[in-house]
Amino acid sequence: MGSYMKAMKPQVAGKGRIQVKQGYYFPVNPTKYIGPVDRIVYRSSLEREFMIECDTNPQIIRWQSEPDFLNIKYINPFKKRMATYYPDFFIQFNSKKKGMLQLVVEIKASNMITIPKGGVDKMANFVKRAFVLNQAKKAAAEKVCASKGMIYLMMTDKSDFFK
Repeated sequence: MGSYMKAMKPQVAGKGRIQVKQGYYFPVNPTKYIGPVDRIVYRSSLEREFMIECDTNPQIIRWQSEPDFLNIKYINPFKKRMATYYPDFFIQFNSKKKGMLQLVVEIKASNMITIPKGGVDKMANFVKRAFVLNQAKKAAAEKVCASKGMIYLMMTDKSDFFK
């Protein structure tokens, strides 16, 4: 398959630690998708919503979930060693103002990437760890994307797109 992430099947919600909706997405416009259309996995309802937008928005020319060509190296702040990060999406977007853009998009729940009003002390330990890890991934992804002429976006359930 080429990518570790592509080999991972969706997990069933409610079993074990998985609390999010996961499954396979079958595109309406399969020619827009980069890669095998029978292996498109969403790992949250937000990812599924974004897939529908990528698939049906005429400004999005091509798209891919968990793009295998973007394996971003970063230092895991907890393990203190090099790790690989696979962003959620790559899209080629035809902007009316800026022309063709290449975007790399990560979808996260807002509590995983923002500090609450009460500060870090108000965060649960697993959320603190997720926050720190996501910041390390974001910093590495921004550098890689900038070097390739791509734009990196981290979107959350609070982003305008999901409203």
